[in-house]
Amino acid sequence: MSIPLRAKKHLYDILEALDAIHSFTEGMGENEFLNDALVQAAVERKFEIG
Repeated sequence: MSIPLRAKKHLYDILEALDAIHSFTEGMGENEFLNDALVQAAVERKFEIG
């Protein structure tokens, strides 16, 4: 059984969003993240996309 193309595209979008989130937060500690509204907003947006 193969995965439908639509599902593959959705999974690809999720992986891209995760890569972006990792890029946004790499090297940040929890306190840094919690004190950076811009990064928080970017991460939240990527969760909406994924």
